[in-house]
Amino acid sequence: MKRRFAVAAAFASVGLALFLSACGGPEVSATASCDGPPYVEGDAPQAPQMSLLMVDLSSNTASARQAIVEAIRPVVTEAVEEGGAIRFVVSGGSGERIRVSDCLDGGVVLHTDFNNPTREEGEQEKAIAAIEGNVAELLLTMRVAPRGDVTNLISQIPDQLAVLEHTAAASAARRPIDVDLFSDLDSRTVESDCMSLDGVPASVVNADKLVARCIKYHYYQPLPPDTALRVVRPQLTPGDSTASRMSGFLADSLCAQLTEGGATCLGGA
Repeated sequence: MKRRFAVAAAFASVGLALFLSACGGPEVSATASCDGPPYVEGDAPQAPQMSLLMVDLSSNTASARQAIVEAIRPVVTEAVEEGGAIRFVVSGGSGERIRVSDCLDGGVVLHTDFNNPTREEGEQEKAIAAIEGNVAELLLTMRVAPRGDVTNLISQIPDQLAVLEHTAAASAARRPIDVDLFSDLDSRTVESDCMSLDGVPASVVNADKLVARCIKYHYYQPLPPDTALRVVRPQLTPGDSTASRMSGFLADSLCAQLTEGGATCLGGA
């Protein structure tokens, strides 16, 4: 039986209608609000994709925000076209709150499916644009601290996964949950941070030692077997600097060591 629910909410600042998930917790700014469930037509997929997007925002320039929007576009497109739930989590660094999108809170499966292919394509394009508008609006409200805190962000992954586990439990079939970490991994941190790069030469060995130290002291937990990790560097600070090279080594090491418990490493970008 067909199910039809329609909701439209406007962002004054971006002028977009939202076809997104239910509103979330109070920690999210009212300037990135939405109302109700996404637009759904047709039966929800039996095995929707569950995606946890963890963003380490090191800069809040227009180009930085656009880089994040473009980086998550493949995930958003798959969710809208094939059916999927997305939980979007962003950190502004040391001392700033980790915030969850009210519209992409992972509690509802996004799905846009019509019998009319032309209409379906148009509605999917609207939904993708609306989701990207919500993401851009939330990023715009973020304050970015002088020092990064990717360690705290990564440590939150188990708790964030629990929300998607609950959503997945309502599905008829189960797929691995994708965890995408978006970070340049080159932000300056406090000295006590287990990922502090101060005075650390760029090398694979040193990157492995840093990640191993974070795991040893329980800042990071290996991901469960039914998850897949991808580390994406949006290249907000491009170039062949020492920090940039080290961030590439860290991306590889994070993916490898956090999946040693049986999760899948999807590599880095």
